[in-house]
Amino acid sequence: MGLGRIEVITKPGSEKWNGELVARFEDESLNSRNPYSSNRPPFQVRSFEGNLGGTLKKDRISFFLDAERKATDNNALVNAQILDANLNTILFQKAFLTPSLGIEVHPRFDLKLSDNNSLAIRFGYERDRQLNGGLGGFDLPTRAFDAIDTERYIRLTDTAVINTKVLNELRIQYMIAGTKQKASSNIPTLIVNDAFTSGGANTGDTTTQDTRFELTNNTSFLFNKHLVKAGVFFRRVSVSSRSPSNFAGTFTFSSIDQYRNTLLNLPGAFPTQFSIAGGNPVADISVVDYAGYVQDDWKLKPSVFTLS
Repeated sequence: MGLGRIEVITKPGSEKWNGELVARFEDESLNSRNPYSSNRPPFQVRSFEGNLGGTLKKDRISFFLDAERKATDNNALVNAQILDANLNTILFQKAFLTPSLGIEVHPRFDLKLSDNNSLAIRFGYERDRQLNGGLGGFDLPTRAFDAIDTERYIRLTDTAVINTKVLNELRIQYMIAGTKQKASSNIPTLIVNDAFTSGGANTGDTTTQDTRFELTNNTSFLFNKHLVKAGVFFRRVSVSSRSPSNFAGTFTFSSIDQYRNTLLNLPGAFPTQFSIAGGNPVADISVVDYAGYVQDDWKLKPSVFTLS
């Protein structure tokens, strides 16, 4: 109540070329060593981002590009208790490099199809990669896994001014997003409470792909004191997943002493718990949904209120 709304539709091809570039760099030169780590691992951030836009054909076609690349050499601290070759308890305190790389590219084209009709085309590509994920705390180096996330899409937006009282907007999107995880080791996981966790990451080779198509159309009609809006929506989503989590099994010990006694084959010494998963790790599902609406904004009096 009491608020207004203004929609501005810009014309393609009317801007001059312009852009910018931003770079960032930092490393561990001024960083102190973590007091709980026996080493000072390298740390570095290298990022570049920029954009460029302008007209490809005056008053007809314009172009805009936004891109970013960020590489980070981060680290994770492992602070655990383990057994040496003589089964004596020793501290394991060390930092490990966990580098990541992210890339984003988003180009866009705006086309003037006619004086009253414009089309915007957007593309997108995103990719993030993480190495040595899962490390830190009690998790030893064998628990590491690599992960990759990707996303690709295309989006179309058609805006048409039919006449002075009718406006139509059509939006279409097609997107594919996926994740992949690959463990450095597929051996069973070993959990020793309050001491360490070793063995494989137990995620297995996990993959997920999400494919979706969406269509939305909205039309606005202006009739004297009435603003009528009508629209339809359609969406189809398909998800394919492979997740062999804990297929290698997990042994759990209540303490490091219980783990040592088990290695020595002492009577009554064995893991507190063992768990393992099985079956078909692949799942596929598809969902389709759609909807429609009609809305009438009726302004009874300019100074009173609007009824919807």
